[in-house]
Amino acid sequence: MVRGNPTTPAENGARRVAAIVLAAGEARRMGRPKQLLELSGESLVRRAARLSLAAPCAPSVVVTGAYAGDVEAELAGLEVDIARNPDWRSGLAGSLRTGVAALRDRAPDAEGALVLLADQPRISLALLRRLLAAFASPGIERAACLYAGSVGVPAIFGREYFEALASLSGDRGAKSLLAQATEDLVTIETDEPASDVDTPEDYAALTADAPLPEGLRGLLEEHTRSFLVSLRGDGSPTVHPMTALRQGDELVFNTYRKSAKARNLERDPRIAVAYLDGYGPVEPSGYLVEGRGEIRRANALPPARGGAGPRSGEGVQRRAQERVRSGKRILIDVRRDAVRELGRD
Repeated sequence: MVRGNPTTPAENGARRVAAIVLAAGEARRMGRPKQLLELSGESLVRRAARLSLAAPCAPSVVVTGAYAGDVEAELAGLEVDIARNPDWRSGLAGSLRTGVAALRDRAPDAEGALVLLADQPRISLALLRRLLAAFASPGIERAACLYAGSVGVPAIFGREYFEALASLSGDRGAKSLLAQATEDLVTIETDEPASDVDTPEDYAALTADAPLPEGLRGLLEEHTRSFLVSLRGDGSPTVHPMTALRQGDELVFNTYRKSAKARNLERDPRIAVAYLDGYGPVEPSGYLVEGRGEIRRANALPPARGGAGPRSGEGVQRRAQERVRSGKRILIDVRRDAVRELGRD
C-alpha cells in the first residue's frame, strides 16, 4: 500500500481539495493494462497521480481494481493513498464510491475532490491548476473542463456533491453530474484533447504521431552533440557518441555493419537518443528520444534537412552517403515512442 498524509489536504486558494484518480479498469479494448502504458518514459497512472500531487491536491487517492498489484507497484515513491475497488467490474460508479469513501475517511475536512482519469495523458498540470483557481471562487461547487462545447473531467466537485458521486450506479461517471448548468458550475475552456487511450490505435497515435518539439528541432539544426544508447546482451546500457541525420521527424544513424551498436540492436530493438545542449557533468539540458531502432540496409541515405554531431550536417551526410553506397556502413532508423525534455516534466 502506498500512503501519503491522510489528515492534511493541500490548500488551494481558500479551499482544500483532495483528488480521486480512477485507475481500476480492465482495459478490454486495449488488450493489456493501459494504466501501465508509458509516455515519455512514465506510466499513465503514475503521471496522473504525480500531476494531482503537483496541482497540489492532498490526499490524492488512487482507486485500483483490475491489475491492482501491478498498478500499485507503479506508484512506489509517490505520496498517494491507495483505495482498492473490489467491485471494479461494475464500472466507473463503483470506483467513484470507493474514492469518495476513502476521502471521507482520510480527509474529512476536504472541501472538494478533483476527479481525474488515469488514461487522459494529454491533460496538463497547468489545466489542473486552472480548475483549482476557478473552484476557489465564491459560490462555485463544480469546476469542469469544456472541450469543444462538451463538459467533462477532469473536474472538481464540492463536498455537497460527494453524496451524489457516491450514489451513481453502473458505468455512469462523474460527467453525468455536470450535465445541468447552474450557477455553482464554472467551466474552463481548453484546447487540450480530452480523449481517453482505449485502443492500441489510440496509443500508437499518442506516441508516434506527435511532431518533434521545436527545441529538439533547434538542437538538430545547430548540429549539437548527440549520443545513442543501446542495450548489451546482459541488458546494461552502452553509450555511443554518434551523428544523427534527420528527414522530417525520422532520425537516422549510420554505423559499421559489425559495430557493437548494430549487434545490440539485433538482439534488442530498444534504443534511446540524447541531444544535449551545453553537455557536461551538471544538469545537462536537451532532449531524450526513446523508441525502437531498426537496422535498414539501403543503397543511400535519405536526404536530411539537418544533422546533429561534432561536424556539420551537410558534410557528415555526404560522407555517410558514400560509405553506405560502398557497403561499409548500414543505417539505423529510430522509430520514436516518446520524447521528453531532460530536466523537466
